[in-house]
Parts: sequence; C-alpha cells; structure tokens
Amino acid sequence: MLRKLSTGIKNNESETLKIIFNSCKYLGSIKIWCGESFFVNWTNRVPQKSLSLVIVICDEENSLDKNNENIEIINKYTKLSIIKKFEVTDFDDDEYVLILALYQTYRGNNNESDYDDEN
Repeated sequence: MLRKLSTGIKNNESETLKIIFNSCKYLGSIKIWCGESFFVNWTNRVPQKSLSLVIVICDEENSLDKNNENIEIINKYTKLSIIKKFEVTDFDDDEYVLILALYQTYRGNNNESDYDDEN
C-alpha cells in the first residue's frame, strides 16, 4: 500500500491527481506542486485525512510562503483541519534535495526560469 508520494503536478494535470487519489486509498502524505484546487479535491476525499504541507524554498524572493494569497489559502485549509502541519524549509534539508531532483527530471530540465511560469 502506497502511503507517501512525492511528485510534480502541473495545473492542467488534474486527471493525474484523480487517478492518484482513486488508486491510492491509503495515501497519507503527498508532496506536489499545485494550487488551491488540490485542497478543494482533498476535502471530498474518502477516507478523510489531514495533510502535512511543506514548502521547499527554491528562490527566497519568490518563495510560495511570501505570497499573501498562498498564505490565505494555507490558513483557510488549516482552519478546516485539511492541513494539520505547515512547514517551510530550504534545500539544506537533505530530505527535500531528492524531491527537487525528481521534480526537475519530471519537468525535463534544470532551467530555473521554468519555475516562473508556475506562479
């Protein structure tokens, strides 16, 4: 049974998320790149489980946690008990170095400018 997953998901890949959620009923942890629609979908998931949300800082100036809209979304879903733990870390955290490498492989290159089109 898959309980943890780390992956990159683009905004137009909601069908991929549906397949993951429908196929992985025991999934308790997922690390992805996505927007609020993910949390909306998660609220309707059965069985209902809270998430741990970790933001890995790629670019200090443009970090997701620096955006007020992102923080409002995080606060909203924390109050709804969808997010049980929120953490911000950087690439000095060894656990997330592999996630970045996998994400960059998924994206097809290591060009930092690719991150700009996601924000």
